[in-house]
Amino acid sequence: MNKTAIIKKENEAGETMMTDDEVLSIYKTIVPFIAAMSGPSCEVVLHDIRNPEHSVIAIENGYQTKRKIGSPLTDFAMESIESKAYLENDFISNYSGSTKGKTFLSSTLYIKNNGRLIGMLCCNKDTSTVSDLENALKRVEYQYNLIVRSHDVHENLDEQRDTMVMAAVSQIIEKHGGSAMLKKAEKIQIVQELSNSGVLKMKGAVNEVARQLNVSIPTIYRYIHK
Repeated sequence: MNKTAIIKKENEAGETMMTDDEVLSIYKTIVPFIAAMSGPSCEVVLHDIRNPEHSVIAIENGYQTKRKIGSPLTDFAMESIESKAYLENDFISNYSGSTKGKTFLSSTLYIKNNGRLIGMLCCNKDTSTVSDLENALKRVEYQYNLIVRSHDVHENLDEQRDTMVMAAVSQIIEKHGGSAMLKKAEKIQIVQELSNSGVLKMKGAVNEVARQLNVSIPTIYRYIHK
């Protein structure tokens, strides 16, 4: 029994069915909405896969890729159909795309009717400007020697003693993954590291360590002498 016959039988059974054209027409109204919401750097394209050579039936901001209504499916779209990726996923998001001189961050929604793939709604965000900005920032960092050379050295330039103690304790705790999941042995190691570095000799340091490790002050002293 072919697919047409199956759909007809389901209609005769009293189920409400939409034609492929009716389903796609709903998405046509969504295309300009997404484009208006996302801005001019986002191309939004609706494909009808029944006509691969002229699949684009709605498009906004098409100047991004110079496509228009009647343009064909892309290689990615064809591959998605052949691999049947739509059977396991309803969409795929944030993959890379490109045209001459431009890069894109793309996402595709698989449009189905009764389980059959009938179309694709694609959003392509032009990231060329972002890439240009990142490259410009890297050039500024290089020109003014603003690149961090060592991640093992950190200096707190705050003059307030309490803030310095808090930052020093937090830095070592974060190095061990944060205080939330620390085991007793890890807490002991942190306290001994702070003791060896001289931090615990600073005024208020023991109280601050106890607070951040969520233990008592006597416990901190026991850890020091272990």
